[in-house]
Amino acid sequence: MQAALSPSTWRAAWLPRPWKLGSIAAALVLVSLAVRLFQFPPRVWSLTVLGLVVSVPFTPAGLVALFLVLFTVSGVDWLFQDHPRYGRLPHLWLHTLLPTFTAWTLEMALLFTREPTRWWAMLVGGSLLLIGVLMAEYVALDPESPPFVAVQAGLTALGYLLFLMAAMYTRMAGWRLLWAAPTLTLMAGLVSLRLFALYTFGRFVWLETWMVTLLMGQAVLVMHVLALSPLGYGLALVLGLYVLHTVYRGLLEGHTLREALREPMWVALLLVGALLWLEWGR
Repeated sequence: MQAALSPSTWRAAWLPRPWKLGSIAAALVLVSLAVRLFQFPPRVWSLTVLGLVVSVPFTPAGLVALFLVLFTVSGVDWLFQDHPRYGRLPHLWLHTLLPTFTAWTLEMALLFTREPTRWWAMLVGGSLLLIGVLMAEYVALDPESPPFVAVQAGLTALGYLLFLMAAMYTRMAGWRLLWAAPTLTLMAGLVSLRLFALYTFGRFVWLETWMVTLLMGQAVLVMHVLALSPLGYGLALVLGLYVLHTVYRGLLEGHTLREALREPMWVALLLVGALLWLEWGR
């Protein structure tokens, strides 16, 4: 009877330990609170690169974002150590991408929230989302687990949502092209790499990832000079990422180019209509 009621039998084999999830979430919440509790004047260092003066800001928010990334990466590794496949996963770092982007995006969203009640609600909601992402990535370690298909769809949607929020943030913050272009291009490439690995069960698809990254870099350059609102800017970029990733994924699955284009084109028409209405229809 004692064996039947042991803690190891209270959860499915494909779920992480709850106390570890709680510890990681608590640590990340404390780090997020640090930007409100311990503030120091922002500093700016100027560097000269190829004759151009580049300003490198050092702010409390940037320091907290760096700590969030470090805590998330180490927390994911600590959480995954209990998984039976932990020692047999060659590319474990792929599973840290979406949790890291989630933590970073949460911190950026908190910076733009001034009203205390909304700030606390966003902190709690973001922490619950981060716990859900960590659980989903843990489940994704085993493609044979029962909820894998649902997790696959959820992480895919999350990847697009995080990229949308990151693009909107760079627009609202007024980032210069020198910083926005490499940041969004790199994020588009890493999100695409994670989503490709999700559907190929961990196999790297370097050529397709490089193509998506290069084309998204061009899209960022074009969209940056257009007079778009933050939401319109983000929608335009996430639409490009969705179309490119879906087409290349369809080709990887053996579809013809016409078949691979069918689904994203319908979605693209709907989103383009919504984008035109947002920017010029009101």
